[in-house]
Amino acid sequence: MYLRETRRKNTDGSVVCYLQLAHSERHPVTGVSTAKVIHNFGRAD
Repeated sequence: MYLRETRRKNTDGSVVCYLQLAHSERHPVTGVSTAKVIHNFGRAD
């Protein structure tokens, strides 16, 4: 489990960050690991 931070830019150039609690899982058939979001905390102000 880990805390994931995603960032994006607004049209005015300001940067907004979002926090999520995520967990890596492997797909049983393909074996590719993907992130499963457990909880979305919203914007980090």
